This record gives sequence, C-alpha cells and structure tokens, in this order.
Amino acid sequence: MVKFEYRHEDSAGALARNWWRVLLVDGLVAVVVLALGVLSIIKWNEIVGWVLVLLAVAYAMALIGRARAWKARRVEEGIDG
Repeated sequence: MVKFEYRHEDSAGALARNWWRVLLVDGLVAVVVLALGVLSIIKWNEIVGWVLVLLAVAYAMALIGRARAWKARRVEEGIDG
C-alpha cells in the first residue's frame, strides 16, 4: 500500500516567482464553483447547489491556509521580507 502524504508547505509553487498567480487561479476556481452552486440553487437543484457552495467555501479556506503557509515559507527562505 502506498502512503500518500502531501504537505502544501513543501510545495515547489511556494518558491516560484509567480506564486501569487498560482493562488489567484486557485481562488478563481473557488469563485467559479461558488457561482455554480448559487446558480444551481436558483435554477436547478437546491441540494446540489448547497453542496457546491460548501465545497467552494472549504476550498477557499484551504486556499487561505496554503497562502499563509507559502508566505511563511518564503519569509523563512529569505525571498519575501
């Protein structure tokens, strides 16, 4: 059995020059899923819509954690002050 372990603190993206663009695209994914959830609530199926809204919020919270961890790692490495 392969043990999968991912730590966003160790991501190479944290040290990239365009790290904020990576996080921006991730944020756009959360916004699109949120918009689809709201649209689903209004036009189609409330249950599916609320599930999408909850997933978007959870993804956004994870994104905030990843942004904070990446910023801390960049400060640790001396890239950002």
